[in-house]
Amino acid sequence: MTPREIFLLLTASRARMQYQEREKYFLVRAMALAYHAPEKLPAPPLSSFPMGEMTDEEIKQRLLAWRGKE
Repeated sequence: MTPREIFLLLTASRARMQYQEREKYFLVRAMALAYHAPEKLPAPPLSSFPMGEMTDEEIKQRLLAWRGKE
């Protein structure tokens, strides 16, 4: 490996570690808020609510619409 390739690998590794640490921080903060002050948590996104029962035809139409085919 060339010195440039080693440098790029180390830089990518450092960036990945920093990203993971940031993700851990936000997860711990959300867990602390959920336990100590749940009213401060943001509302869940609308897509996370259950949609209810769908028929086979409705499922097919949604999948086709998602693909761009009607």
